[in-house]
Amino acid sequence: MNSISQIARTGICAALVLALSACASIRERLPEIVERDAEPVAAVAEPARPEAPVAVTAEEFLARARSVGPPERQDYQLRAVAAMIRAGRVGMAERQLAGIDVSGLPQVFTARKILLRSEVALHRQQTTDAMRLLNRLLPMRGLDRDLSARIYRVRAQAQLALNQNVSAVRDLIRRETFLSEPRAIQQNHQELWRILEATNPATLRNERFISADPVYKGWLDLAVITIEYAADPQRLNEELQRWQRAYPTHPASDSLAPTLSTFASPSLAPVDRITLLLPLSSRFGVAAQAVHDGFLALHAANTHTYKPSITVVDIGEDPTLIGAYYRSAVAQGAQMIIGPLGRDAAQTLVDTEPLAVPTLLLSYVNETMALPSHVYQFGLLPEDEARAAATRAFFDGHRRVAILYPETPRGTRIQQAFRDHLETLGGHIIEAQAYYPSEADHSLAIRYLLNLDASTTRKNRLENVLKTDVKFQARRRQDVDCIFLIADAEQGRLLKPQLNFYHALDLPVYATSDIFSGSPNELHDRDLNGVIFGDSPWLLAREGRIPALRQSVQGDWPKQRTQLDRLYALGMDAYWIAPQLERLTRDAVVFSGVTGDLSMDRGGRIHRQLYWARFVRGLPVPMDAYYNPVGRMEFDSATEASPTPDPRAGRGAGRL
Repeated sequence: MNSISQIARTGICAALVLALSACASIRERLPEIVERDAEPVAAVAEPARPEAPVAVTAEEFLARARSVGPPERQDYQLRAVAAMIRAGRVGMAERQLAGIDVSGLPQVFTARKILLRSEVALHRQQTTDAMRLLNRLLPMRGLDRDLSARIYRVRAQAQLALNQNVSAVRDLIRRETFLSEPRAIQQNHQELWRILEATNPATLRNERFISADPVYKGWLDLAVITIEYAADPQRLNEELQRWQRAYPTHPASDSLAPTLSTFASPSLAPVDRITLLLPLSSRFGVAAQAVHDGFLALHAANTHTYKPSITVVDIGEDPTLIGAYYRSAVAQGAQMIIGPLGRDAAQTLVDTEPLAVPTLLLSYVNETMALPSHVYQFGLLPEDEARAAATRAFFDGHRRVAILYPETPRGTRIQQAFRDHLETLGGHIIEAQAYYPSEADHSLAIRYLLNLDASTTRKNRLENVLKTDVKFQARRRQDVDCIFLIADAEQGRLLKPQLNFYHALDLPVYATSDIFSGSPNELHDRDLNGVIFGDSPWLLAREGRIPALRQSVQGDWPKQRTQLDRLYALGMDAYWIAPQLERLTRDAVVFSGVTGDLSMDRGGRIHRQLYWARFVRGLPVPMDAYYNPVGRMEFDSATEASPTPDPRAGRGAGRL
């Protein structure tokens, strides 16, 4: 039996769980192949741009509070504090919280206030104080289910802040007993699984050995199986079937295990011959080689007897020749074609050729084109990252944004994509200012961005009136919630300290993956402290299955931990999703690969959800698998007036 479907089973270790694209520039010519003249594509993991979600700001809650009496007043005040915390305005939240009098009110108000105090403590990195407050809540009886669920979720976050991953898993298991909505339960499973996948396998094995709780042990057992047998599809399928027999009533038996078992099946995609089209001898050869290496590394790791044969074709420099290469591959028996890499070649191919076999383009073409149902598109676009950053900033509570971008065609495209998407969501661009990448001093651009010259002008006018010198400190504009910074690592190390100097230290800064070189550099990247960015899990994962996969599959690949590593990951995910393209379309599942969480829209475009990190002490710290209070995107029913979709949640019925 032919077994291209075994590809997915080989990759299951990196494609089991759960945050648009993540390809930063690789300097000079390299970005052109994956970015040049890119057409906009849809938002994070969605086939179309979403309508503006309903979200109530802290100011709106406070305005409502002023018009009512107790207990409605305290209810709105507590909701306002929750909105402030979500937006990262911790100092304001702490001051507001101190003034809320809940004496004489039902116990639930006291519980909500204590919970918010614990969240403030977590923001202050006062984890011991946070746990003390949370432990005060556990003996309380009569709390509603939503609030109880929220307590255990925050407690899990506190455990993560203490690097107690397995304790966080236990708290999320307890949290599930208070959940009733299927979507909330699914999201809890996704978060729980993400923690497990980011945990040292030795810790999981030890916990599995000593645990007596069947639910907890079942989660651990499932996690260990997917790690231990990732490179052995047949054994993986056998172990998944054994797990389902051992845990027939386990929560994951309905939500996760069936999907894993299905995608470990050997009978999904009978394809024997695949041709990979790459411009290896072109000026984009370095990028193409990285994709080639990632693709073939997984092929080498696939131990199944009936895995497909792979033919690699160098399509060279001239994109106009792509049609001839494609026809030749089909004539020689290719049952699936992956490539070409690069927008020009991909666009030329779809413009000139009737695509006869299933084809996975490693780029995106004009989104207005209607392609055959067996043609798919998958690539890495900075515009997608910009849309992801806009989504993240908006759901972090930021509505008024300033953009600082390089005066280049690429920079202009990225800032426009961010602008368009933020405005679609309901946010506003207050200011957009370009800087010149060749310069080291960006003070003029930053002063314009922050409107500091207006402050200086007021000072000068006052001195003219008073006929004396006035003690003065420039005051930045106050109508901005955050900054979107478009810069690579080298530029960011110059720009972020200058933003801090000009009084923007308190403003959250979002960026694309360009800001991270790919290699953790504690010394040089301290200047980037506080910057929030989205990237591939391949670049961000610190423990668990992805580092294990990197060691077993990538080995000593010479370009690892560089910008090229993202393209290597693109090759890996192309290999994994190739056998599942039809199902991605048909069943609307989410495939969590090493480049991010992948979903497909009805037009055959594959979209990615990024993983998010924040520079702390010079190192990128993941924000989704580990607790980080800045930029959380959850809208909890215990503190929100209107339910709002979690933008990290994948669309569709399941995950691969």
